[in-house]
Amino acid sequence: MFAATTLPLPKTKLRAPSIASSNPASNRSPQSVSLYGSSGCARGLMNERKHSRTLSGASKTKDDPAVATPGEFVRRYGGKRVIEKVLIANNGIGAVKFIRSVRRWSYEMFNNERAITFHAMVTPEDLKANAEYIHLADNFILVPGGTNNHNYANVDLILDLAKRIPVQAVWAGWGHASENPKLPDILHKANIAFLGPPASAMWALGDKIASSIVAQTASVPTLPWSGSETGPVSL
Repeated sequence: MFAATTLPLPKTKLRAPSIASSNPASNRSPQSVSLYGSSGCARGLMNERKHSRTLSGASKTKDDPAVATPGEFVRRYGGKRVIEKVLIANNGIGAVKFIRSVRRWSYEMFNNERAITFHAMVTPEDLKANAEYIHLADNFILVPGGTNNHNYANVDLILDLAKRIPVQAVWAGWGHASENPKLPDILHKANIAFLGPPASAMWALGDKIASSIVAQTASVPTLPWSGSETGPVSL
């Protein structure tokens, strides 16, 4: 649980999304409603908007790679988890690129760029800066500002938000909590997908010394360092 703080929404006018769409609904700026109450938790803001686009009239054949929904996609290709809501636990250009890429894929696969919705964590600083990723997201949640241990690097906060929204997956991008093996571990225990490497890979490769030893063990050339003479190790 994070610190008991009530954060007022800064009086910042949100501009229209930067990506034009043939769907008028997709050009509306996100609105916000309270996610957290005022009983000792940070007040979050999120908006639930439903966007839909009518699929083309042409019937889909068995060999057609395109499907109507993420659920149909999972069933057709033998998956086990349907992902329709994703928490964006990052900010800046990384979040922009991720949302745009998935939207493009969703349109090509489902003929619906909003088949997967994005719920973005937003600090007061990001909101004041009128960050582009806020406008691309379907919903946003206002989280505490300041250093990233209060927001994007706070794995307990991320888990709490993922449960409360709720979402089926979390994208942490790079930096912040994406480098903390605790995040994929606690999300896995909560049956929430982490869109990134498993905790075991983070433990093995996240530390620069450990990753250098792993590389040397696999005979991968590395730059000279104080442990260059380290022999093979068992993992």
